[in-house]
Amino acid sequence: MGSGRSRTVGVNLEIGDEPIRAMRYLNVSIERKLKYSITQVHEFANRVITTRKKELSLELPNKKLKSDLLTIFIRLKDDEGKPFSDTFLRNICVNFILAGRDTSSVALSWFFWLLVKHPEVEKRILEEIQNILCQRARTTDMEDLADIKGFSIQAT
Repeated sequence: MGSGRSRTVGVNLEIGDEPIRAMRYLNVSIERKLKYSITQVHEFANRVITTRKKELSLELPNKKLKSDLLTIFIRLKDDEGKPFSDTFLRNICVNFILAGRDTSSVALSWFFWLLVKHPEVEKRILEEIQNILCQRARTTDMEDLADIKGFSIQAT
């Protein structure tokens, strides 16, 4: 998805959006691929919503309620007391899927770029990791990252 977005931005910067509008109208080239991709994402989100609604309809009254975001939105009502539409729920799902993807990848890209530009910070982080690993007789897990001060400071 990233290369397609970059390609589209590049085209818009060079020649404006008139060719894009024509391609969208004619459903050709990048616009056809984009429509197909959007359809695939929407269908996936719709399947997730349908599955979750079925699960919730079969839920027993004394069973512990699910508390994920989709379930919360399914149970919420709008200002008029009506449940949100499947289109609204689908858009919420897609928003979370895309927002999570981009922010994480961008943050990691910048983090590693900054490490390359500041080898002294990279060296301190590596030393700290080695010190912590040497102190432990067990295997390391994600919780050990909390002990690495340089990592948490540099990552934020």
